[in-house]
Amino acid sequence: MRDEREVIDKLFYNFALSSLAVIVYILLRRLPLFVAEAQVLKGILGGLYVGIFEMGLTFILWMKALEYAQSTARVANMIFLTPFVSLLFIQFALGESVQLATVIGLSLIVLSNILQKMK
Repeated sequence: MRDEREVIDKLFYNFALSSLAVIVYILLRRLPLFVAEAQVLKGILGGLYVGIFEMGLTFILWMKALEYAQSTARVANMIFLTPFVSLLFIQFALGESVQLATVIGLSLIVLSNILQKMK
């Protein structure tokens, strides 16, 4: 948050440098760049989805929330609650089952945040 550049600029440089590092790694390891044609489209579409929704927009929204927050500590603690909300979405919207161990783990996360706020 101390970095005064625009959020989108910071994220762009981060992802650009990371992409360059991945390309260098692939070239140095001499890994195959292409696979069967049927899987290329799935890979591109999957990469676009992750890049836009899971990495791009979510990071921009998160950084904007931190910029406008009166207390970044309060907003930062919310990141620990998002997996719980995701599990609710997975169970009710997607119809997938959620295991007891997962619920216990998330409960411990929520409990730790509550204890932290009490101190």
